Amino acid sequence: MTIRPPLTVAAFAAGFAAALLILPDGNGETLPRPGCTPPPVAATSAPTPPPAPVQRVTMSPLEDAVWSVETSRRLGAIVGDGGRSLGPLQCGRLAYLDACEHDPTLSARPYEDVADLAYALRVFRAYVDRWAGPDADDMTKARIWNGGPRGDRKSATLAYAAKVRDILGR
Repeated sequence: MTIRPPLTVAAFAAGFAAALLILPDGNGETLPRPGCTPPPVAATSAPTPPPAPVQRVTMSPLEDAVWSVETSRRLGAIVGDGGRSLGPLQCGRLAYLDACEHDPTLSARPYEDVADLAYALRVFRAYVDRWAGPDADDMTKARIWNGGPRGDRKSATLAYAAKVRDILGR
């Protein structure tokens, strides 16, 4: 009895392709199998661009905790709150407008750009700076982000603050 070495994926794929419609020519190209017509290849207008590089952002522990609570640290155009919030930090349109009023440089980009984490962090920082002030503690900032300009006075934001506090380990 002859024992053969395990079949590699490449060997399997080559054998499978040859058995179907194509034969490898030894140079990485494929040739039509005699008597068979290969399926047409869809033409593309341009090659697929490489994926965007991973963006590196610097954030405070509070910002990371808010991101964790809002979207479990997911990225992109995440829609939440019944369509009222967008992006990794779940920024609402009114929060965006308030932040733009506080920091007019944010107005150079549309609301939809809060889907980008780096930009969402700029909006978050401007918003909490406007309504909480630079000297506010993290729980006040979290409650204002969650509940609006007077969110730190609303009992509805206590559960949100508790989640943030748990992540921060306080």
